[in-house]
Amino acid sequence: MSDFVHKPEDKDNNSFVRWQQLSISEMGKMISLFLGIAFATIGFVVSQLISADFIFRNYWDKFLFSFGSVVLLAHIVVSLILTLNRLKDFKQTAKIARAIQKEESISTIDNLRDELEVVGGNTWCLFRSSLWLFGIAESLIIIGFIVQISNKF
Repeated sequence: MSDFVHKPEDKDNNSFVRWQQLSISEMGKMISLFLGIAFATIGFVVSQLISADFIFRNYWDKFLFSFGSVVLLAHIVVSLILTLNRLKDFKQTAKIARAIQKEESISTIDNLRDELEVVGGNTWCLFRSSLWLFGIAESLIIIGFIVQISNKF
């Protein structure tokens, strides 16, 4: 008879770990994607501004481009802070795993888990904030570009 006995909670735990790893991976991909698009948009705005035939035709297109660019820069800053916070999250998780492995006291592990919960909450708050900033910034810049184009005709 085998020494391995299958327990239902082992399967549930493996599933949870697998989905948690997938969630971590996907969040990293989303952050990279939105940062890439943000830098591409900044490049587009700068190329438009240095173009010889680009002229702000009225207040609105200048306001939308400028304000959208500032919000986009805020998105980039929040995304970089988010990335640093995620690193702190991983480091805190490693501390908990190390504390469990060293069989430290339950209160020490609980304190580390409480700290991790705060860091994890900050991660999701920063992630949502960066998505909102990205959406607002891109919308403003796109509307500003549409206003710019429509004024040419």
